[in-house]
Amino acid sequence: MAAAAPSYAATVPTPPLILVAHHDFGRDDLRGLIQAMGYRIISIDSSWRGFTVIGVNHDGTWQLIADLSAWQKANPVANPFPGDFEPDGTWYSMISLNGDLFALEPNHGELVRVDTKGNISRVVDISASQGHIVPTAMVFHNGNFYVGNLDPFPITGNSSVYKITPAGDITVVATGFNAILGIEFDKAGGMYVLENTTGNPFPTPGTGDVIRIDHNGARRAIVTGLNLPTAMAFGPDNKLYISNWGFGPPAIGGGEIVKVAFSCPNDHHGGKH
Repeated sequence: MAAAAPSYAATVPTPPLILVAHHDFGRDDLRGLIQAMGYRIISIDSSWRGFTVIGVNHDGTWQLIADLSAWQKANPVANPFPGDFEPDGTWYSMISLNGDLFALEPNHGELVRVDTKGNISRVVDISASQGHIVPTAMVFHNGNFYVGNLDPFPITGNSSVYKITPAGDITVVATGFNAILGIEFDKAGGMYVLENTTGNPFPTPGTGDVIRIDHNGARRAIVTGLNLPTAMAFGPDNKLYISNWGFGPPAIGGGEIVKVAFSCPNDHHGGKH
């Protein structure tokens, strides 16, 4: 008899702060980031390389939790794409559930679990069934992961939203998007999809948007005209926060957080549009 698939519920990360760092992100950069967030620096080791998960304690001390790059090199996916291959990976999204971390990697194409002891295990090799789709955005909703993909350039409207069960089963739930870099759900269950660029074959400022998929499947734009947005999240005030100018020359000193306020009274009652 097959073991029952695990179930998860969103929780606060442990230790208090979790970071994913790459070896190009130097010790001085890491020191500055920790101090900027109000933590006190005790020491920073130089032994880590590649993409790693580190935990930062309230007193500013930190420790290596898991070496994602080393694990990825030792556990290759089924269908890596040779023409666009990064040995260390390009880890993009991470969430915390029941004290475990779940990290999504676009270049190789996989979702992994990191437990509190730093053990890494694969939830699903996305490349095995979907090929090189470049999965980037991830959210956990009603017991399942929802993942959006960037898709290789040029941008052709082939990005999709996938549902991934804790057992690793993948199904497509929505198609026809462009360069997805964010997914969220509101309290009423409406899905929000962040498109980095629309109407152009390559990343183009002023063309990003957020599309809401209503309960009946209808789609409507919540915000348009975004400049190379790279992520979004609902805040405790139920407003949507979007990173604008996430890359490109204007992002150097010009990155923005855009707050979007909107309402739909029927949604509070599970209504449809």
